[in-house]
Amino acid sequence: MKYCQFVLSAMSPYEPKLTIQDASHILNISRQAVHVKLKKANTICEKISGISFLTHTTAKNLFSLRFKKKIIAVQHIKGGVGKTTTADTEGDFLSLLGAKVLKIDADFQKNLTSRYDISKKTLDETPVLIDLFNKKADVEDAIINVSEGVDLIPSRFENAAIDSILSSSDSNLENILKDTLSPITNNYDYIIFDCPAMLGKLVTAITLMSDVILCPINPEKYSMEGLETLKIELHRLEKIYNRKISYKVFLNKFESSTKLSNDADVIKLLEEEIKAGFAYDQAVKRSQEVKNALKKMQTVFGYVKKSDVRADFIDLGLQIIDFENTLSSSNSQGEK
Repeated sequence: MKYCQFVLSAMSPYEPKLTIQDASHILNISRQAVHVKLKKANTICEKISGISFLTHTTAKNLFSLRFKKKIIAVQHIKGGVGKTTTADTEGDFLSLLGAKVLKIDADFQKNLTSRYDISKKTLDETPVLIDLFNKKADVEDAIINVSEGVDLIPSRFENAAIDSILSSSDSNLENILKDTLSPITNNYDYIIFDCPAMLGKLVTAITLMSDVILCPINPEKYSMEGLETLKIELHRLEKIYNRKISYKVFLNKFESSTKLSNDADVIKLLEEEIKAGFAYDQAVKRSQEVKNALKKMQTVFGYVKKSDVRADFIDLGLQIIDFENTLSSSNSQGEK
């Protein structure tokens, strides 16, 4: 089995970091209390410019969480709504709670893969989804370790042909992806798919394998229209496969100062989705900081300065994993 270790150093720009202030916010305790918990766990944090931070390993010692395994597909049929940023950033954040995370780049445009600036040689030698479906490689060979606690199955442009292969295959869409990934699914707490901005066989297979469809929407007309089309498709799949498909919407690239972000139609749609249990009430602000981080091959968890948009991603991530219940359940099991 090949298992490519891409980066190792905690000082690498690819290595997610969680500040003590972030941990204080997550646990709703003082920073001093966080340090006390770290001391009890015999855990010493690394520092940058005098600021202490947690990595995946030190976070495991602090939070001691027992996660309920979940497969998440980040989907929308419109491009530019923030699917890749969401999959990438939330994957990093969940690793900073101590979770083992697998990111799967299912988009042939390979934006998630490109974020890591993996060498062409490594990518050429690493299988991608189309190779797995063609049975040219084992899934273990497709995994690249990109940071502490985070693995990646990368993408290449060849993945654009996956739908053609699945259309001509006798394989059941409900099982093909599950069977392909089954050797490694139990190795992860969270598997996160970054899906292409389209409907098709691959997206259907991902949808049927996932526990929840996470759908970012922007406060603009075409994003909301795309959500309605996606919901129609999810309901169609529910009828065909006689199963419930869970989805959750959240508002991304929110600007409170703009008229568009306060549009009555946007507010009404979100209120309806939240009331029905199909949306998170945490919005993520539009921020140049996200773009700046990407230019440095980072997410907003790649550095330790104070950040409002990082706080948004933290609070969204806490809702995604139902953090309070996860923490309560973990504490109860730890006391047994």
